[in-house]
Amino acid sequence: MKSDAPKIDLAGVAVFLQTAAAGNLSAAARRLGIPPLAAARRLASLENGLGVRLMHRTTRSVSLTTEGEAFLPFATTIQEAAEAPRWPVQIPPPVATPNSPGKTGWIMTTQCRWRCVRRPL
Repeated sequence: MKSDAPKIDLAGVAVFLQTAAAGNLSAAARRLGIPPLAAARRLASLENGLGVRLMHRTTRSVSLTTEGEAFLPFATTIQEAAEAPRWPVQIPPPVATPNSPGKTGWIMTTQCRWRCVRRPL
């Protein structure tokens, strides 16, 4: 099944945001610690995935297109979501006692105690 949803490259979003802030692709590449050519390719990949031109480029500067200005708040949201810490999901340990049938209960109880000692609340 083919999806019509645009392809969004997170590395391209980072380049787009840094370039928009710096006004220069080379400065954005320096901020990100990547070569300028890699930054240009990531930006082009993002534009190809979205199917729109986000920036007008010259040899010395860049400026946002109308589509780029519209995409800027979405790009910020995408990057913030990608950088946000994951919601901590903790699975409760199985409930067992040393009196459970077989050695399983004892092992589970021992593991639970070890986890509780290892990870203070």
